[in-house]
Amino acid sequence: MNPVLMLTIVAACSGLGLLSYLVIAGPDPTRSRTLRNLSLGRRAEVDELKMSEGLSNRDRHRLSGARWVPRGELKLLDRLLSEAGRPAEWPLDRVVALKVWTTLVVAVLALLTVIRMPTGRTFIVAIAFVVLVYAAPEIRLHGIGASRREKIGRELADILDQMSIAVEAGLGFEAALVRVARNSDGVLAGELQRTVQDMQVGQPRREAYLSLADRTKVPELRRFIRTIIQAEQSGLALTDVLRTQADEMRLVRRQKAEEKAQRIPVKVTFPLVFCIMPTIFIVVLGPVMLNILAAFNK
Repeated sequence: MNPVLMLTIVAACSGLGLLSYLVIAGPDPTRSRTLRNLSLGRRAEVDELKMSEGLSNRDRHRLSGARWVPRGELKLLDRLLSEAGRPAEWPLDRVVALKVWTTLVVAVLALLTVIRMPTGRTFIVAIAFVVLVYAAPEIRLHGIGASRREKIGRELADILDQMSIAVEAGLGFEAALVRVARNSDGVLAGELQRTVQDMQVGQPRREAYLSLADRTKVPELRRFIRTIIQAEQSGLALTDVLRTQADEMRLVRRQKAEEKAQRIPVKVTFPLVFCIMPTIFIVVLGPVMLNILAAFNK
C-alpha cells in the first residue's frame, strides 16, 4: 500500500477515535446527582425523573452528533433505552455520539477499501458493513430489552405473591408496593421502585401504573395493571385480585417453560443433521467404503 495513503488512514482513524472519545467520555452530572440523592434516601426531583421520559427539541440539539441523526431515529433510540432500563453507563447522548462517530470511521475505511479494490462485490460488502454498524446500537438495545422483558415475566408471579401476603397482613396496596419494591431484588423490583418515586413526587397512581406498563412492554404486567385499575374503580377486594393474578402468572410461566421445552427438538435438528450425523457417517461408513474401493481395485 502507498505509504502516504497508509499515513492518511492512520491519521483519520486516530483523529476520529480521539474526537469520539472526547465526545462520549465524561460523567453525566444529572444522573450522578439523582443516584446520589436516591442513595441518601432523598426524593428525586421532578425534572430528574422526567429527563428520561421524552425527548424535547432542546435535548435533541444538545446531543452530540444529533444533527446527523433523524428525529425519528432519536425517538427510537430513546424508546429502546427505556425498554433496556436506561443503563447508567450509556445515556442517550453517548449512544448517539458513538453511533455517529463509529459509522463515520467505518464509512471512511469502507470508502478507502472501495478505492483500493474497485469491484462490485467490494462495494456491496462495504455498504452492507456500514449499514450494519449504523444499526448495531438498535440491535444491541433491542436484545437487552427482550432479555429484560423475559426476566420481568419470570419475576412477576413471585412479586405478586409477596404483595398478596402484604395486603392480607393489613397493608394497603400502595404500602405493599413500596415494601415489596424495597425488599426485593431484580429487574421488576427496580421498575417498581421507579413507580413509587413517580407517585412520591406527585404523579397520579393511574398514570404511574400506566407508565410502568409502557416502559416494560410486558403483556402480563400490562394486563395486571389494567386489572388493578379496574378493581380500584369498581371497589373490589385487592386481596382476591392479587391471589388470582399470581396464580394466573404462575400458570403462564409454566406454559412458557413447556413451550420452550417443546421447541428443543426442532432446534436440535439442524446441528444434528449438518454437524453430528455427517461425522457419524464418516466414522462408521468410512472404513467400509475404503474396503469396498480396495476390493474393486483388485
